[in-house]
Amino acid sequence: MKIAIIGTGNLAFHLTKRLIEIGNPPSLIISRNLKNGQSFVDSIGLDSVAISTAISQDCDLIFLAVPDRQIANQSIEEKYLQKSIVVHLSGSQNITSLSSFSNYGVLYPLQTFTKEKQINWDNIPILIEGNNVLTLEKIKSVAELLTKKVIHCNSEERLKVHLSAVLSCNFTNYLYQLAQKHLNETGLVFSDLQHLIQETIDKAVAIGPEKAQTGPAIRGDGETIRLHLELLDGNESEKSLYSQISKSINPNLKL
Repeated sequence: MKIAIIGTGNLAFHLTKRLIEIGNPPSLIISRNLKNGQSFVDSIGLDSVAISTAISQDCDLIFLAVPDRQIANQSIEEKYLQKSIVVHLSGSQNITSLSSFSNYGVLYPLQTFTKEKQINWDNIPILIEGNNVLTLEKIKSVAELLTKKVIHCNSEERLKVHLSAVLSCNFTNYLYQLAQKHLNETGLVFSDLQHLIQETIDKAVAIGPEKAQTGPAIRGDGETIRLHLELLDGNESEKSLYSQISKSINPNLKL
């Protein structure tokens, strides 16, 4: 299968590596800057691949590994779209953002990607969608080569999944940053929280997040909350965030 990847970011990096692993490396990498494209290819060790600033050959599958705001603005010459399926990799963008093409769909890996961190694709859920039955089947066949867990979701369902991912991943990671900042004032380091974080995750998965909730807010422990808020005096944004989350956990709290 001839595959092109438009983009050279974190997701493009890991997708390219996975395609190499399954024996179907991309034949074309598209980068707005050819120097960046060459650096991308060199970093992966992919020799037999063309680098271009636009689609310049026939492809079976064109992956749009670009920022969400750029998906709807992609332009591909019609002569290279005879048998191509154009696929975006976004959790939030509707499938209709590609409606200017004949055959299109979505392949959304439910994972966070960083070039420096190795990824095991085997159990990453991949959410797929296609604009017709045949296209969906082709996208599904590719997704099943990438992972063992392929799920068909429409755009509305996928957006809800993406919201859940932001809440549980991006927002939580920001709270980790705040926790690290306060730990730096104690002599402990963030890794000292690893056992606590892992136990919380394990418990939430095992019994459900609602039953796993602990802490002063769910207990109605106003005294401990007051002490924490006093520590945050002078940092109104963190103080407000702490209060809002506590009230969200337990609406009956009197703060």
